[in-house]
Amino acid sequence: MSACYPEAEVDHLTCAELMTCLEDCDGPGACQEDCRALARPLARLNLEALDNCRVACGPDEDACRALCATEFARCDP
Repeated sequence: MSACYPEAEVDHLTCAELMTCLEDCDGPGACQEDCRALARPLARLNLEALDNCRVACGPDEDACRALCATEFARCDP
């Protein structure tokens, strides 16, 4: 792991872990802010890209997975 990530980020959340953390919270607030603070910077960027793609493609999960395949791949476990 340390070869792929700076040591400071090894213990930080990946995008998939960040998504799980956010979903475990009771909506926006301190819990979600704590999740974001625990995430790797790249994880936050990948999740933002996924969120933007989801907004653009609409509510159909299957269509979003097809249109946003790269973004989902970066955040799926």
